[in-house]
Amino acid sequence: MSRFLFFIYRKLLDLLFLLAYPFLLLFLPKDEKHERLGWHIPIIRNCIWVHAASVGEVNASKNLILEMLEQYPDKEIILTTTSLTGRKTARTISERLHVHLLPLDIPLVMNHFIMSIRPDIVILIETEIWPVMLYRLKRMKVPVIWVNARISDRSYPKYKKMHIIWNMIRDGISQINTQSELDAERFRGLGFGRVINMYNLKFALKLPSYDRKELREKWQIQPDAFVLAFGSSRPGEEAMLHDALPLLRNSIKNLFVILVPRHLNRLGEVKAIFSDFPFQLHSNLHNASDVIIVDRMGILTEVYALSDIAVIGGSFFDFGGHNPLEAAYYSLPIIMGNYHSSCRDSVEKLEAVNGIKLSDVEHFSDDVIDLANDEQKREAMGKAAREVMEQYAHSLTMNLESIGQWLKKGNEHE
Repeated sequence: MSRFLFFIYRKLLDLLFLLAYPFLLLFLPKDEKHERLGWHIPIIRNCIWVHAASVGEVNASKNLILEMLEQYPDKEIILTTTSLTGRKTARTISERLHVHLLPLDIPLVMNHFIMSIRPDIVILIETEIWPVMLYRLKRMKVPVIWVNARISDRSYPKYKKMHIIWNMIRDGISQINTQSELDAERFRGLGFGRVINMYNLKFALKLPSYDRKELREKWQIQPDAFVLAFGSSRPGEEAMLHDALPLLRNSIKNLFVILVPRHLNRLGEVKAIFSDFPFQLHSNLHNASDVIIVDRMGILTEVYALSDIAVIGGSFFDFGGHNPLEAAYYSLPIIMGNYHSSCRDSVEKLEAVNGIKLSDVEHFSDDVIDLANDEQKREAMGKAAREVMEQYAHSLTMNLESIGQWLKKGNEHE
């Protein structure tokens, strides 16, 4: 019965697509229309296909992709993304990498894309569920690996109800490499067989090295300033920081604050929150204010590298939290809120060695001040956080080995 229902689902998608096609031609933005509709597909063979939804997943997969380019010089690698910002970030990884927006998950479109690139293996970063794509790959017997896979607290109850989808694609998933043992248990609970905890690929970061003094000069920040970085802020958190600023300024000598909103389309809202404070935008640095609001993408690593404390956003209100490991890479003491389900395993590992301080809206100011006034504690936390990164950096090697094994099996079946 489930096979019949999925057949009906696919046919309905094709019918709706044909009906909507004139409107898609008219309203899809020009810079994505051809790729969303499956036009101008690169005709490649001997191909590894990696899919990463957006910027976070692209960054998590970057070192994996670079290693595969090195290990498999005879193979073409195509990276698809769901978001435009993900595509932009992907294009910076390597000139050898084919980058394409993921076509619509409609049989008429997706099947054409898959037949054009004919991948030897497909690697899905984190937990990307595209039923038509996965069903087609299953029919073609293409190995599919979920890498850095996770299931959030919010998603798990929904996933348990998706019986029809899982029944159609489960046998087509060759292996699931999870971020944590809890994620592995959840996938097994959904009926998946080959599930292995390989930890979070984000532990295997290789970020730029910076000269701290030169970086501060570039940002027009005094060498003796105490810099508080607030990375990936979400709604409510900018107001929390705004309300805390008077007390923080009175308690921390030479305080300098850098705020990096998670989404730049909220920039107008963020600027309005700080309208009663003199601030400067990163795009217009003029050394006139001790508050910088970052208004461009791709420089969070610079922010962490020049700072003294990192506050990780998306965690003081229920947004699931954002990755604290980039800050850990630069040996920073980290403060984070209690909402961190999307990066639970990373936070737990950092917390186990006192490499992170969990806070909340009520205690945020006190926790920042306490840490700012204790240099020894900051150094110990930063060192512990960096050691966690080094301890689990083998995640990259483990994932590469599993990909190599499935590529070998695929070649043996040819």
